[in-house]
Amino acid sequence: MKIIDSESLNPIKNVRILSKSQLFYTNDDGFAIVPETLEKYEISAPNYQTENIEKFKSEVRLKRGYKMIDEVKITNIDIKDIFNNVLKNYSNIYYDKPSLYDIIYKQKNFYDNTLAFLVIADAKLWSKTNQYNFRQGLNKNFDEILQIQLNSIKHISKNRTDSIFTGKTSEFSHEIVGNYFFNYELSRLMGILKSGNNKSLGTLTSQEGSSQFINFRIKAANGTNISGNFTYNTLNKAISRFEVSYDQSEFPILKKTSVDGRQFDYKMRIASIIFEFYVKDGKYIPSQYNFSGDDFIVILDGQKHTKKFNRQITYNTFTPSDNIGLNPKIDLVKDFWENFPNNEQKPDAVILSEEEANFLNITK
Repeated sequence: MKIIDSESLNPIKNVRILSKSQLFYTNDDGFAIVPETLEKYEISAPNYQTENIEKFKSEVRLKRGYKMIDEVKITNIDIKDIFNNVLKNYSNIYYDKPSLYDIIYKQKNFYDNTLAFLVIADAKLWSKTNQYNFRQGLNKNFDEILQIQLNSIKHISKNRTDSIFTGKTSEFSHEIVGNYFFNYELSRLMGILKSGNNKSLGTLTSQEGSSQFINFRIKAANGTNISGNFTYNTLNKAISRFEVSYDQSEFPILKKTSVDGRQFDYKMRIASIIFEFYVKDGKYIPSQYNFSGDDFIVILDGQKHTKKFNRQITYNTFTPSDNIGLNPKIDLVKDFWENFPNNEQKPDAVILSEEEANFLNITK
């Protein structure tokens, strides 16, 4: 299936295709693998009108959506109040019982604006409450929060072996687990908003029915410029899509050590996170999570390099689970692809973009 803009006819990436039992997303070229037997599914994307399809179509054209509010009518919004209320009622809004998901894990790293690393894998993700438990996190009981089982690596390729560019450092951070969860991100932002010497602004820019599209900006006391947007449902007081970027350009250069022991300088720039949810039986369920970094700088042996990356998790299926979790499960300290798969085979749910296919052909 291909999804395109009804006016420009350009492909639309990251369009969600949601059925009763599965969901899919389009790739960078607007394509998605969707079973032709699939009936009654919803197609949605930010800033487009939602389409409800009865039977399979090879091409769907989406119309632009959301009525933009005139500049003179743009309304200021108290984002602190919205974030605080969502956090207070998080377990009532978002599914908070043990859950099991079939997921697709994709990561791409770019080195000096050239694709240098690609991995796509099938996995299962288990969560006890679908939110970050700070008490368990402080005690490093991360298995009580999140477990992942690697089923198979569909594609993996790289054109560099430097661990600086394709791997992690040896440092472990609570963000490795916390970043998977929306409540962790909201708590981080609330911590910034409650601290002194910060400035924030939220504006309602468009609305369709009970769905509001809100932009926001925050100037943190430590110099970080934060900007983002979210879709807010005024009826159930829920955020169904959330995007935030942290501009850390004013931060000093950090001294780091790679896994193989080499020293290097590291300057952070733009880090962005996106969470998307859908409603099932009155509760919000995660559909996709994106974490990306842009224009990061690495200085190694006197040479300056730029790096950007994107890590994406698509939650293809959702099933209520139990408290037992997964066996086997990956070591979250390691890079995802360094763990051993259990070789459980699943139908291929990913179609490569032209860029990804070309990269895999070049690096064979």
